[in-house]
Amino acid sequence: MRISKELSRGISKALVFSMCASALFTPVSLKAATADDVSKVVAPSAGKFVRVNFGSYTTSSLSRTSNRVKDIYSSGSNMGAVAEYTKNGVNGTVYKYSYDGRNYKLAISSSSDIDACFSYSSIPWKVVEVENGVATLISDKIIDVKNYDSTSASDTSAAEIIQFLNSSFYDEAFNDNEKNIIKDSDRVNVSLATVEDMQNEAYGLTTDAVRKLSTTPYVTLLNGSSSCAWWLLNKNGNNAAVVEANGALNTEGKAVTESIGVVPKIKIDLVANPSLWNIIADIAPVVTPAPATKSAVSTQTAAYLSIGKSTVSGVKAKSVYVKKKGIQYQSAVKLSWNKNQYADGYVISRATGKSSKYSKLKEVSASNKDTQSFTDKKVKKGTKYTYQITAFAYDTNKVEYKAVPTSGDAVTVSKKVMKPVIKMKKKGNNLTLTFKKVEGTTYNTEYKYNDEKKWHKLNKYNGKIKKKIKMVIYAHGFKLRVRTTLKDGKKKYNSPYYTSKSL
Repeated sequence: MRISKELSRGISKALVFSMCASALFTPVSLKAATADDVSKVVAPSAGKFVRVNFGSYTTSSLSRTSNRVKDIYSSGSNMGAVAEYTKNGVNGTVYKYSYDGRNYKLAISSSSDIDACFSYSSIPWKVVEVENGVATLISDKIIDVKNYDSTSASDTSAAEIIQFLNSSFYDEAFNDNEKNIIKDSDRVNVSLATVEDMQNEAYGLTTDAVRKLSTTPYVTLLNGSSSCAWWLLNKNGNNAAVVEANGALNTEGKAVTESIGVVPKIKIDLVANPSLWNIIADIAPVVTPAPATKSAVSTQTAAYLSIGKSTVSGVKAKSVYVKKKGIQYQSAVKLSWNKNQYADGYVISRATGKSSKYSKLKEVSASNKDTQSFTDKKVKKGTKYTYQITAFAYDTNKVEYKAVPTSGDAVTVSKKVMKPVIKMKKKGNNLTLTFKKVEGTTYNTEYKYNDEKKWHKLNKYNGKIKKKIKMVIYAHGFKLRVRTTLKDGKKKYNSPYYTSKSL
């Protein structure tokens, strides 16, 4: 059977419920909503979301060896290629098929083997805002993989991902009746969530745990992994902001040409036709359970109210050297700050150079020590970093409260390479150098006799650093000095000399 790779246009959508063997999303009830249900759809409150099913997309999968899938492949109508993928090093193409009044997507490898079959089922959405009967919804799953744009166009509405959401996705996911209750926003029907949405306390999306989304089987195939970052609307030069696979907010973002997850955002009129959507009976919590080790006051509601009025004091940032591996050391920044009595943990954020934009670096649990600390090892020599520390705590309902961020403390990482720590042992004409602590990959040596002022290069003993270097020197009454060199890109940094006693 020859498979056409031309993308057919004007594809009509068949609105169906999936007959999948194993559905990723299994709503508790597929019963359509009623007018009475409208009042139950509310914005996040008391640590919980209301979720609804609306529209349908390739969110479920069928067993690729089932008779139904074989029938779809052999007897279905191939409507064209919609995506490319790679599985186990073999390239493949996803085609849209129509069979028995339903739509499917078949993933077919270059050797014509069926890798997967995806069926259409309801899209689950988080309700993040309700105003005058209109609900703002953000998909509860990553539903596709696309690049933001193939160019760096300044107008986000012209970006290819927005064009996709308002053409192919819009026509495929919603029938005419569903389209009628979708309210346009900023001249588009379907958009992406924004950085501001992620930071809006009322939306309940301010924690990594909530922003971390799982993928559909379709996205897992396209992405090559079940873990996936997803796009936000905000552009930053040639980049666009993203939520990382672990849920961290990255405002600096990724290159717009990169292919990552798509999480659509829409607004619907709840009142116009309640029969087109339904409430998912289970309610998803806004945050994950609090850390196992909590501060002594973490059971007191007053503590959570207090933390919003408090901050972290005594923040200090210091350029240091820390052990990397074996005898090797590296530059780092050691952070310390005073314990906040209400905190269950701290969010550490960092700005680089002259930038005033802070990006989340790490989230750490609070310790019982009066002085809290963290070491940032992802630094470059000669670069200025400014750090903010934000305390947070959980109440008994597992809702997170954050303190006011610190104003930040700046430090420039030293350009100096750490002075090596060396043990020298001379026995007869044999001299052994044992490196104890060193930063860099190469070394060079110089010598001078005790009655001289000028140092001379000892070219025979230069090169790659090893833990022990054995020398044969037929001389007495001299001093030896050693320094190391660190190469960082095109730049080279030399350490201070380690100088021996008279040998």
